[in-house]
Amino acid sequence: MSNSITLEGVKIYIDIVKLINELERSARRTFKGLVLTSNKNKMKILLCQLKEYIPSESHLFPIYDEEDGEILLKLPSFYNISLDEMLNDHPELRNNFIYETTYFQDIDYVYQPVDINQIDLIENEKIKNYIKCVTLFSLIKTQSDHTTTTSTNEEKLYFLGSKKLTVINDLTSLSIVNINTIIAFKTSYIESQIHKEAIKQIIKDSFISYYSTLNEVSINEICKDFDNIYDVIKNNYETYISEFTFSKIKREVEKFRTETITRINKALSDIQMQIVTIPASVIIVAANFKTAKDFSIKTNSVILFGALFFTIAVYYICENQKDTLKNIKHEANSHKKELEKNPLFLKDTEINNNYNFINTRYLKQRDNLHKIKIGVIFSAILTIFIYLAINAEYSCLKYNIIFLESFYCK
Repeated sequence: MSNSITLEGVKIYIDIVKLINELERSARRTFKGLVLTSNKNKMKILLCQLKEYIPSESHLFPIYDEEDGEILLKLPSFYNISLDEMLNDHPELRNNFIYETTYFQDIDYVYQPVDINQIDLIENEKIKNYIKCVTLFSLIKTQSDHTTTTSTNEEKLYFLGSKKLTVINDLTSLSIVNINTIIAFKTSYIESQIHKEAIKQIIKDSFISYYSTLNEVSINEICKDFDNIYDVIKNNYETYISEFTFSKIKREVEKFRTETITRINKALSDIQMQIVTIPASVIIVAANFKTAKDFSIKTNSVILFGALFFTIAVYYICENQKDTLKNIKHEANSHKKELEKNPLFLKDTEINNNYNFINTRYLKQRDNLHKIKIGVIFSAILTIFIYLAINAEYSCLKYNIIFLESFYCK
């Protein structure tokens, strides 16, 4: 069937057929009958108008004997006795839509091609069901593993999984299918740009499991059962998404844990050189204090102030790293709270263990920084104590002999 005539031409042809009396089928696609004298002029006008759409030399142009009123029509493809007969005569239209304006005599309805989204424009329920059934078959076909077409243009789809399921397109019964289910199936799964391979496998497995006791199933059965089949597909996909998302989130959390632990460890490694020099600095400072003949309270004071300045700097560096640890802990808590918005992961032990590990490491590093700060304070006190001890030992000059030159205590 091809798009060869406009709606106006189809309507003219219908009017011609309706003018015929004693209409009978002399062959499967051939009508003959009589035109009453009262209708001859009208028939003549209609045939003249029809020439604009079907050439008079065409074998499809009505053969009309104006004298005795006999007329013979070889029906064109756009004129059908019924939808069922059309599907029998053109099995390929079970797989593909009618792409031309078509008339169905039994229901006196002219069908004009529409998209599935415009199906509400069709007034006849039987034609609506036809469009829905063909749409469903074409969608299912995209997910099959293999297709074949018989010599009679009957198409078969094959789904391979735990077994082989064959879907036969012998569309005849035109079962009622929920259009909302078809559109949801089309938009949510067939046209989805993510998980395409997984969706295809889910659809195949769903059909195979639904018809677990059958090896062959008719498209008529599928149309009748499709609401239930769609629920199976939807549930299976949601299960897959849950597992897929869990695995993905788990990997992301593990990556976050590794990065966070590295940052926590770095809080100490960044200042490890300063930490190591604290005990060494006490020894160096003590060794550099001036004693005996070289004793100088001014020099020792300068050394002390330098040591204390270094100690205070290290102390505040530790405070800064403590703030860094707090910020890292805050990020980890925020990350966990965001994840907990999904109840699927709220109580999962595997995921929570990662955050528990981060918290344990944070507390340990925080305690380490606290101990280092105590060590810094202790080293400062020890340095001051050494300074005071040296001064106490070597500052034995009395106010009354400060005028003496080159005096020192023995």
